[in-house]
Amino acid sequence: MPKNRVAYNTQAVYVGPSPSSGYHFIDDIGITNNNYTTYLPGNYNLIKKINRVTDFNYNITLPREEYKQLGKSKLAENIILNHPTVAIDFEYYLNGITNEARLGWLVNHPFNEEFRTGEILYPNNFGVFVFSGLNTYGANIQPDVSPFWPGTNRANRNIFLVVTYGQNEDEVTKRLASNDVFSRNANVISFGDCYMTSYQTSCSVGATPKAKVGFVSDNILFYTGSSGVGIPAINPKNAINYDDIKFIIPEEPVINDLSIVLPSEINLDIEQVNDNSVLPINQITGFGVKFSDIKIQSYSIDIKFEREDLRSIGYKAPASRRINFPVPISLNITSLVGDESTSKLEDIIKKDAKYNLTLRMKDRFINNYNVRYDFRKATLQDFQYTSSIESNKTLSINLKVNCSPDDLQEGFFVSGMLSNILTADLLITEDSLDILKTEHLGSTAQQGDGFFLNLVPLY
Repeated sequence: MPKNRVAYNTQAVYVGPSPSSGYHFIDDIGITNNNYTTYLPGNYNLIKKINRVTDFNYNITLPREEYKQLGKSKLAENIILNHPTVAIDFEYYLNGITNEARLGWLVNHPFNEEFRTGEILYPNNFGVFVFSGLNTYGANIQPDVSPFWPGTNRANRNIFLVVTYGQNEDEVTKRLASNDVFSRNANVISFGDCYMTSYQTSCSVGATPKAKVGFVSDNILFYTGSSGVGIPAINPKNAINYDDIKFIIPEEPVINDLSIVLPSEINLDIEQVNDNSVLPINQITGFGVKFSDIKIQSYSIDIKFEREDLRSIGYKAPASRRINFPVPISLNITSLVGDESTSKLEDIIKKDAKYNLTLRMKDRFINNYNVRYDFRKATLQDFQYTSSIESNKTLSINLKVNCSPDDLQEGFFVSGMLSNILTADLLITEDSLDILKTEHLGSTAQQGDGFFLNLVPLY
């Protein structure tokens, strides 16, 4: 019986490794491969699920050009001049930084011994540029020290929207047997060569924090089946997809992958950075209010990646889409106004101070911060007050920071906890000699099983 609708519970979003044209499997010594036909112990699928997705949208634009000529009112041609563009965006609830890691960011998290409480991946939380992998192209060479995956190349990847055959069949239903992994009852809409173009996250009183991510893609393929078919990445010279490189949508057991962050568990710290001093929030002046008495009502972070399409004669699609640095990031904070304070606009102009801000989201069940955003040396852009009948007076502050790999004293940094990762998704290292060793855990391995080895997430 044909379906007459596609319901939300029948769909799920997955993301592949970078580069998008590379193999989508990795073996127990860290070598990517195309072994998709049989279930091999010690071989890992590099396609991972994006957790807690609430919506997914895509559109295809055909860039036509109209050609006219003297002597005729009719168009001579109305052709597709450049390669079509596929725009994608999806939104998800925030809890942990697994999604951001899988989308290519360099995020800081515990990774060793027990991947929730082990040592920190980067000892200096402000020592890595969060977007550096998004502008690195070429082969994704296997690192020889932790973390063993992914490599430096995180620029482009393939995205997969899975739709079950059944009209109202949940996309996540059961843990599959090993011989069923290659015949999942689902169709796939696959997007090739996806480059991140935007990231927004926001939260307000009475709501939960969400993130919305935008991508531009070079290709879209519709498959009636989800296993052992060609990846959607294309050769930019001829726009033909790499059909000989296969993918399999991984098994997805039933787990509770939704944990809501309450607005009451979000904390914002602000400090003012002057030439030779750092002032805590209770000493910040110039705004006409006591910062120590403001009540945060909402925040929003907006990141835009300005990309330059590298086009060439003889190529049907862009060879790459490089980011133009620095990346501007804006932060808006809205709060209720409490006590006023003496201040002058001239003080803000003379100081022209910068601000360090830290936004933390706490897990309401355990005493850990699952998500942490850090802004270093953000500049004040504007601030405004709003008053109206039957509402409270509010203060809205807009700040901006420019992120560049050349200066980590100023920028944007992301850290937190990995969540919704199964033990079977982890490479296992047994010693401290940076020699990668892996053993197959079997299809029954679950998160929390008692393995006393170092665990390295594949994201």
